[in-house]
Amino acid sequence: MYTKDEVSKMHWDKKRRIIKVWKRAQDVINRWKQLVCNKDSKKIFSIFVGSELGKAFYDVPFEYLPDYRNKLTLKECGIEYEHLLVKFISEGLLPKNYLDIK
Repeated sequence: MYTKDEVSKMHWDKKRRIIKVWKRAQDVINRWKQLVCNKDSKKIFSIFVGSELGKAFYDVPFEYLPDYRNKLTLKECGIEYEHLLVKFISEGLLPKNYLDIK
């Protein structure tokens, strides 16, 4: 969004804030992708709930792993750009009126 010249002239505190918000957005995306993959895996293991091992896998609750980086693309997870905008608005990363801004 900013040119190299603009970044070099930018106040150090603003640079720090931009990096902080970017990292938070990446964390929100990673958490969401992990949740989507967990729901998809539950669909697969629901076939095997008759067996003890399948039921054990199915009954494991979702746990976010901050050290694990989900490398699937948003498209592979079934997340569209519009969904991401709504998620960022709900997380406070974008203003509430973002979709109304022209």
